[in-house]
Amino acid sequence: MLFESCAVAEAFADFNSSDKAEGFAALSLLLASWRASSALAGYQQQDAHEYYQFLVDKLHSSTDGHHENHEKGCPCFFHKTFYGKLRSSVTCDKCGNVTRTDDPMVDLSLDVQVQAKKRAMGGAGPSSTPTLSGCLESFTSPEKLMAGVYNCSGCGGSAQKATKQLRIKKLPAILCMQLKRYEHTFSVSEKLEGRIDFPLSINMLPYTTNPNSHVDKSRYIYDLSSAVVHKGKLDAGHYYAYCRQGDEWILFNDDQVTSVTEADVLSADAYLLFYNLRSLAGAPSQ
Repeated sequence: MLFESCAVAEAFADFNSSDKAEGFAALSLLLASWRASSALAGYQQQDAHEYYQFLVDKLHSSTDGHHENHEKGCPCFFHKTFYGKLRSSVTCDKCGNVTRTDDPMVDLSLDVQVQAKKRAMGGAGPSSTPTLSGCLESFTSPEKLMAGVYNCSGCGGSAQKATKQLRIKKLPAILCMQLKRYEHTFSVSEKLEGRIDFPLSINMLPYTTNPNSHVDKSRYIYDLSSAVVHKGKLDAGHYYAYCRQGDEWILFNDDQVTSVTEADVLSADAYLLFYNLRSLAGAPSQ
């Protein structure tokens, strides 16, 4: 899949070297994506989150010297920049035995519906607007598993009630967070409209496997670099993005590129949020 990374390099080179005032079209990247995935080929609407995952995966797999063994840690640029690790811990309610599993992650998919329902029932504080921090707290909070789901090795392999918790084992340098605005059931699919409060900067230490450790907390501070917005319905709509360039925020909306304020960005109905580690000297790991 070398053509995929070449297409990205070509797109960046063309974008940064062109003096043209008209809109920029990353045609080589589009064609490379179509060739790499038949599901992406054509002009129907695609999900921005799924495309981000696809792009990072293809860039990683096309890099010289990469390997797929995430346990050992891949030395390539894309793995170090975009990949982290998510730890799942399942604790037996009877004997206290803990089973831990570490899996690679390229983003955090945060359930907005859970927090929205809590607020609707009056159980999530005075504000009526869901928050990114609230979504992260829900994501990393313990949850009871249904009876019979977990077989405990400490109890001879018998089915036991258990508690599961997700925590971030390793943070990437560039952290993507998806605000899951779509809910699918057997009878209906719907999109959650409305703003979700998110900050310009966020401390990710409370959501890691060592939230109370005495470490340099500045190594866990992330700054917002871009926000992707989807306008429209589930199967049709329009994407645009706010991106930070130095101290300036810019709105990219098709061929319209305009300067905007921080207030404009923070009031957006974001679908994807990208945060960069403030100190890119090295991503923190536990």
